Formats: sequence, structure tokens, C-alpha cells
Amino acid sequence: MKHPFDSIRINPSTIFSFLLGSLLLGFTSCNSDTNADEKEDQKEDLEVPVDSASLVNSSTDLIPQVEIPETYTILNEALGDLDGDGIVEKVVVFDTDRLTAAGTEREMRIYVELDGIWSLWHTSVGPVMSSQDNKVGGDPFEKVEISNQKIMVYHHGGEADRWSYTHEYHLRDNEWKLANALLVNFKSCDYRENYTYDLVQLSGYHSRIKEECNKNGELINSEIESEETIVLFKKQQFPLMDGFKPGETEVKAQGGKAVYFY
Repeated sequence: MKHPFDSIRINPSTIFSFLLGSLLLGFTSCNSDTNADEKEDQKEDLEVPVDSASLVNSSTDLIPQVEIPETYTILNEALGDLDGDGIVEKVVVFDTDRLTAAGTEREMRIYVELDGIWSLWHTSVGPVMSSQDNKVGGDPFEKVEISNQKIMVYHHGGEADRWSYTHEYHLRDNEWKLANALLVNFKSCDYRENYTYDLVQLSGYHSRIKEECNKNGELINSEIESEETIVLFKKQQFPLMDGFKPGETEVKAQGGKAVYFY
């Protein structure tokens, strides 16, 4: 007797085609999932956090360069908020063509952004030393920065006996005045003398440190030889930025006969 299913005959080639198609379909699905994962990873790699400072700088980059006076050259410049209004100002230090007994005179200009251009706010001569004020060791001016709404001016110089000055200026009572100062005199492997002044707190500090090095010039010992607290007089006119002479302006301090400069 003939079985009812005997009439159903399955071609072996049909089975092979079915199995092959199933395998290909599974591979394609797996490969699609892998590509999707890779694209998601690439998307995450591209999503780099944006630094807010870079946005500020990029916005000011769209403002045209400041107008450079004829015969002037730019030595350094800085960007930052100087008056606390959240808007960036620009400070530019120029080398002028004006000759003095100490070389060419420097000029600092402060600019504010107005209608998409840098407009001159203030001009100051004095806080940046002339090109040969160092006398030895080259140009004493190092750089200018803006930090915590203050203009920070850096100088350095000397040869065997060296020095470095940092002066900070802020806007107070609608005038640019000295706020802080740090003066350091030093000779490597010999001594370091520090003077710090805070004209807001009416305080200062002076220390002299003895240094000792090994034969390779590496510091192996330092010891404080002397130190003192300096109390500044309350009733005195603190230096304006205009006309200031770094390292040459006498400090009025209480008590003692010591003379200090900032």
C-alpha cells in the first residue's frame, strides 16, 4: 500500500538553497547591527564637549584687528573681562617710535568691543618698561595677561643677579590703579628675596632665602634667613597705572626705617 506522503518528494538542491539563504540572511542582519553600533560609536566620538572659553575667543576673533598706529608694533596682547560686565575687553602693548634714555617707550592700550569693532577705552604709558630698562640681559618686558578683572604685567631681567616683577592693576574709582605686586631678586644657588604687596588689604611680606646647590647646580637646601610682615599706611595715594615705574616707586609702610619699592 502506498503511503500518502510518498507522493511528496523534496529535491536535495532545494534544501541546500533554503539553508544557504537562511545563513546569508542571518549574516546580513548581524552585519547591519554591527554597522549601526559602529556608527553610534563614531557619533559619540564626534560629540566633543565645547569649552566655553573657546566660544568667547571665537566670537572676538570675528572683530577686526585693532588699528595699529603708524611706526608702532604690537609686542603682546590679551583678552578678558576687566569690568565685570561679562563682555571681553582687549589689552595691547605697543612698542612706539619714541626714544628715551632707556630705549623705545612702550604704550598700553585698552579696548572695548563696540558695534563689532575694538574701540579705544584707555591709553597708558609707564606700566610697561622701555626696551632697554633692563640695561643688561635684553628687553625686560615679558607679557601681559588678564585674570580676575586685573591687568597683569610681567617683567624680568639681570644676568648673574636676576629679578622678576609681576604687577596687577584694576579699575577702582573709575581709575586704573596698582592692586598687587610681586618683586623677586635672586641669584641661582645663592639667595632669593621676595617682596609681595596687597594694596587692597594694605599688607605686604618680605623674605630672604639662602639657597645651596650641589656641583651639578641642583638645589639641595634652602633656608629662610629673615622674614617680616609689612603694614602699609592707610592714608596714602596708591599708584595710578599711568606713569607708574615698576620697581622704582617707594612704598609707604608703617614702623621701622626700611625703604621698600614696588
